Amino acid sequence: MSALMKKMCWELLVIKNDIVNQVGAAIFRKPTSNECYEQRAENEPSLCKDFVDANAAWNVPLEACMQKIPVDASKRGSQWP
Repeated sequence: MSALMKKMCWELLVIKNDIVNQVGAAIFRKPTSNECYEQRAENEPSLCKDFVDANAAWNVPLEACMQKIPVDASKRGSQWP
């Protein structure tokens, strides 16, 4: 696993190469809690500030940060579909 993925707390699930056209894909899983984010020695990549709207989709500048996992069960994204 790459150092960046470890810093991001993402788990590599599978790497697959297509037999016909040799196109590769990797599937990663984000953590289910903020525990890994909080235990990182370096805050790189940084976590987004609390005021950044994780659900904003239109007319918002890109942020070079990662969103925390929602802990409130009523928040979008806090539970697996």
